[in-house]
Amino acid sequence: LQAANLLSLNLSESLMIGDAWTDLQAGSAAGISNLSLVLTGRGQEQLNLKCLSDAIDVHTYIDLYEALNSMLINN
Repeated sequence: LQAANLLSLNLSESLMIGDAWTDLQAGSAAGISNLSLVLTGRGQEQLNLKCLSDAIDVHTYIDLYEALNSMLINN
C-alpha cells in the first residue's frame, strides 16, 4: 500500500497475478478486483483449496504467459 500511495496507483484499476490464495486475498484486501491465479508454482495445489476460492472472484490461467496474453487481448 505504501508503494501504491508513493506511485499514485489506483488499485481499483490494477490487476494482480499470484500463485497462492494468500497473494490474491492480499490484493483483494488492498482493493484490487482483477485477480488471477496461475497454476504454476503453488497454484495447482492452491486451486484444490475450494473453501478459499469461493471468497473472491478469480480468473485461473495455466501460467503467467497465458494470464498476460489474455489480459492484453481483453483490454
